[in-house]
Amino acid sequence: MIQDINGSQLKPEVNDLVVFDDTIFNRFGHVSIILEVNENSIEIVQQNVGKESWENFKLRFKNNEWTIEDSHVLG
Repeated sequence: MIQDINGSQLKPEVNDLVVFDDTIFNRFGHVSIILEVNENSIEIVQQNVGKESWENFKLRFKNNEWTIEDSHVLG
């Protein structure tokens, strides 16, 4: 298993895990699985979040780094 921070030189891939930081509603954080990766977005699947099981996030490549654009994504 390779651990990457959000803002890595490696582009996210299908079946990678996305690790989310804690929030006021979940002090433990959260994990989801990447289902699809495009040039500008990723699609994840998740459980037990109290909202949609499927979610999309913008993906950005800048300064030779890939970043999932969500302030709670750690890696």
